[in-house]
Amino acid sequence: MATAVMALALGQLAFATQAEAADADRVAVRADSLITAATADAAGDAALTVDVYLAGRETVALEKFVKAASDPRSDGYGKYLSAQEFRQRYATTDEDLAHVTDWLTGSGLTVTAVPSNRRYVRATGRVAAAERAFGTDLRTSAEHGRAPATAVTVPGALRSVVAGVSGLAERRILTRSFHGDGMPAGASAKGQPNAAAPPGAVRAGRPCSDYFGQKVDPTKPPAYGNNWPYAVCGYTPSQIQSAYGVRQAHASGVDGRGVKVAVVASYLSPSVLADLNTYSGRYGLPAMKPGQFTQVEPAGGYRWGEECGEPSWYTEEAIDVEAVHTIAPGADITLVTAASCDDRDQYEAVNKVVDGHLADIVTNSWGVNDERVNSALFDAYHATMLQAGATGIGVYFATGDTGDNSRITADGKPVTAHPASEPLVTAVGGTSLGIGRNGEYLFETGWVTARSDLRDGAWTPAPPGNFSSGTGGGTSQVFAQPSYQVGVVPDAIATRHGGRGRAVPDIAMVADPATGMVIGYAQTFPDGVRYNESRSGGTSLASPLLAGMMAVADQQAHMHHGFVNPLLYHYANRGDLQDVADTTTRAQVRADYVNRIDDTGGVTYSLRSMQFPQTIATGRGYDDMTGVGSPRTAYFLAPDPDPERTTAR
Repeated sequence: MATAVMALALGQLAFATQAEAADADRVAVRADSLITAATADAAGDAALTVDVYLAGRETVALEKFVKAASDPRSDGYGKYLSAQEFRQRYATTDEDLAHVTDWLTGSGLTVTAVPSNRRYVRATGRVAAAERAFGTDLRTSAEHGRAPATAVTVPGALRSVVAGVSGLAERRILTRSFHGDGMPAGASAKGQPNAAAPPGAVRAGRPCSDYFGQKVDPTKPPAYGNNWPYAVCGYTPSQIQSAYGVRQAHASGVDGRGVKVAVVASYLSPSVLADLNTYSGRYGLPAMKPGQFTQVEPAGGYRWGEECGEPSWYTEEAIDVEAVHTIAPGADITLVTAASCDDRDQYEAVNKVVDGHLADIVTNSWGVNDERVNSALFDAYHATMLQAGATGIGVYFATGDTGDNSRITADGKPVTAHPASEPLVTAVGGTSLGIGRNGEYLFETGWVTARSDLRDGAWTPAPPGNFSSGTGGGTSQVFAQPSYQVGVVPDAIATRHGGRGRAVPDIAMVADPATGMVIGYAQTFPDGVRYNESRSGGTSLASPLLAGMMAVADQQAHMHHGFVNPLLYHYANRGDLQDVADTTTRAQVRADYVNRIDDTGGVTYSLRSMQFPQTIATGRGYDDMTGVGSPRTAYFLAPDPDPERTTAR
């Protein structure tokens, strides 16, 4: 930053003159949604914080570099840049940064932060100053709060430098964590200045099965001509390891050691490391060694009291770190937490990981269900993913737990989640997984759950009942089909919205809460807080499990796979991936405690069916519930046989 500050001091006067001369030459940029209804002017002295996203430079060359570094058929495969080399080649220049900061300060705003890769400039100030800077009117309405009423613009001299801006609108885009049903929100921190209490306690209702199909109750009404087993209590780490074929790898020392995995979430569970070690001790996993687990918190602390369901993020962090450690017990884990669930804060955390190369693999079990609302951050995420691809970092995002999302969007239309729909991330979908008595893989199908409750001796509504939850998937309405999907994704999926769109997910692992994994963490009981174990699911589980698989694959291959999608689609028909094509109708009976912790308040029963019609479906080859399939073994991505195309660790 010293060079940038010097450039600012030397160029301030000259650029101010240029900006004044070009004031009439302004260009519109991506920004917050506009208010179109009649509104009142926003108070000019109200405070705000804006992020101005910068485009970087040589983006065409950078796109080509990333494509070559990620394509197993390219001579540039696996040849990555260091973070410093990336900044020298592709980051915004000192001169352009100085122009941006001068423009903002000249408008009356104060620059407060610029990351090392110069992906954004954060500035604070008053509404009146922001209106001057961005050539817009900020107004307020009961429905939208404060937002721009006219196009957001920047000086024409910055047309190739500024990609977009967020923060002008008062209503923020909040992400949500994608863990499945059965996980309580717990006590809210809304209105509190400090950390929230741990989430409310929950236990899997009994009876439940130790493995799929173990306990069948003939007194429960049949469905589809069969009596169905009780849902699993929650698969143990050893069962998950066995089903996905990593036990043998662990025995030979291939357990992710030497690979760094980052988990990005919001807030910070104060007991996350203690919970992980307790969990590990109970299930035969090694405790984290000194230096193996690291926490990175936001410089400005957390914004407690947001509408983020803070305790649910404590649960999320337990799922993430325990899932990664289950598959890759030798990998280092860095938990990077955002100040809130605001998408801007989450982006800042992801960018921090990539910019500082804090990890080789980044798992994110959160997102915005409707990608159509997130335009201000599209270019920012894409720019950071380009840096990740260029420097050998693989970034994974869960696709969500509400199926095609048509049941939750205002217009009832199917949509995909963002950032999972970004073409330079690996979108992780979910499956329902059957594991047998001896840990054997029985079946796997795309996760979609329908629910019928037991009432007056019958399943109501008649099975399959009502949609409950399921893996996110579908076709993007924002992003075009990337080249790696051509020839693999069926035309019917790619052209669903006209043109050819990016399809998600790319790959999948177990996510169905009814065939989920046991997770342990501090929970709030009526008599206090203590460690407890719950059955967990959602694509929040699938993404960190896959991150663990990739850590093992990185170690085995003696290289960082980085952005793995071109390799996944290249190997889609090679046999390294399990084609999840099973569409057999199955069900389980789930028992739930009314008070969520024991049977003293009674037990309710529901039938959880594994198939339900929606716009996405499981099928042979690529499908928009499970992508190209699920990993068959720890060696599901064999090293490229050409030694000239690998980067030794």
